[in-house]
Amino acid sequence: MGKTIYDIVHVEDDDFTRQEMKRAVEETGLTYLGLSSLQGLESALLEAEGKIFLIDGSFPRIERGENEVLGGEAADISKKYCKNARIIIHTLDPGWFIELREKYEVLCKVDYLPLSKFVKEVIQK
Repeated sequence: MGKTIYDIVHVEDDDFTRQEMKRAVEETGLTYLGLSSLQGLESALLEAEGKIFLIDGSFPRIERGENEVLGGEAADISKKYCKNARIIIHTLDPGWFIELREKYEVLCKVDYLPLSKFVKEVIQK
């Protein structure tokens, strides 16, 4: 049996933000997978693929762990499993990811509110 394919895979440690993003994505008729840690992402990619990855700049390595700046590592892992996926790192401090701008999109979090507007813009690109 093949992998489950999601339109949007979202790595975000904040439960409220994941819930709101899920609502916004599903309102457009797309499929959504929300994850809260690097470990969760790695486990999910054994059974799932994503077309677009929205990756927070910092989140825990393991469930309920301390936040670390893992956006770049998560983007690299996502690309390894889903070579044709679009990768977007969203962060409060895009300066952390200047070196990744050549490989991935980097957005400041305040640039994507409201979420419903952001989701529509992402899927139109």
